[in-house]
Amino acid sequence: MSSSGSTSPTAYYAAFFVGAWLRRIVAYVSVLYGFEVLGGGMWSGLLYLCLVSPYLLSVYAGSVIDASSKRAVLQISSALPLLLLALMAFAEHRAWLGVGPSHGWLMAALIAGYGIISAFAYPAFLAAIPDVVDRAAIGRTTAMVNVLGMLCHACGPLAVGLLRTYLAWPGLFAALAGLAAVGWAVLQLVPLPHHDAPHAPVESEWARLRDLTHYCGQHPSLIAILAAVGVFAGLVVGPLEVLAPLFAQDPLRCTPFVAGVFIATGGSGLVVGAIIGALRLVDRVPMGAWICGSGAAGAGFMMAMTLVPVQAAFPLFFFGGLLGGVFSSLSIAGVQARASDALRGRVLGLFTLILGATPALGGLVAGALVSRFGPAVTMRAVFASVAVAFALLYILQPALREAQPGDSRRA
Repeated sequence: MSSSGSTSPTAYYAAFFVGAWLRRIVAYVSVLYGFEVLGGGMWSGLLYLCLVSPYLLSVYAGSVIDASSKRAVLQISSALPLLLLALMAFAEHRAWLGVGPSHGWLMAALIAGYGIISAFAYPAFLAAIPDVVDRAAIGRTTAMVNVLGMLCHACGPLAVGLLRTYLAWPGLFAALAGLAAVGWAVLQLVPLPHHDAPHAPVESEWARLRDLTHYCGQHPSLIAILAAVGVFAGLVVGPLEVLAPLFAQDPLRCTPFVAGVFIATGGSGLVVGAIIGALRLVDRVPMGAWICGSGAAGAGFMMAMTLVPVQAAFPLFFFGGLLGGVFSSLSIAGVQARASDALRGRVLGLFTLILGATPALGGLVAGALVSRFGPAVTMRAVFASVAVAFALLYILQPALREAQPGDSRRA
């Protein structure tokens, strides 16, 4: 615990929000850019894959965080997005490689670089919480961080809708570079220690990975929660990142701004659900029941959304998002409570790996399916599989059925 732990985490919250908001905007922009500029759903899925597949590095990132300075990791991962987004703006403005596939692959490479940086930034922010607040406030701060992350799902699409209304693509990427600069400036106000006392001993990366594997093996409820996160990330987050913007265009036929409002409606539901989970309003029901039940019921709302008139799609998207927010709050709180100080970076890195990389395959498959069957049919098929997957997970994972929020003794 650093001496700064008793200070207000306001600057930390602000820095996290700007970074998370920027990541959400880049994810949304990548899907739209692939569809509008590069020519189809397959490109949308490919760019999304480039953005999220680098999260495979998250466990390594967690090992680096455990063995080095969180401050240094945060500083570097906050500065580099400015450079990459500025390069995207110049590449789009100058069309260095023309307007064909070569330009698409250049943008894919830059987006992949942004994804690599994000693989370090997100677990570093979570692992830094004990350095920013007192130990008794770790759970409350983690819950607040999750609420801010969910808020980005609402604010991100609205920002993209406004930017696309007034700016061409080069100007949009330049504006995002400016937002990255704001995030780096705010991070300088966060009272992190200049020199961490590393929890992890000096050892090889393989030894650190073995320690993580052994720790997870001793905590079955941690494994069960991570399995639920994998189902949610691969079958809900990834496909929805690709399908929701395309669904807003066809069959809803929204203008860019209204499409942003539609996506923000689901994001608003995420915020409300995250607050419900953070306030422990669901604690009377076992956490496993809420995790699996909210996932399956949310999938039902998403399926229903494809079968109703446009006006009814908005509230259904909100309630589907609300249940997703409850899931998110409970899962991240469960993982944080079950992470030891010595392995916190690696455990959170594993969580980030699952939450960040697993959607890549789902997003790529959804992009391929939507090119053939359209957004509505693809959404029905995907979310039917979600309901089945969560039902099976609840039946086959007794540790998840018995898990309680924050109960590390039962891990």
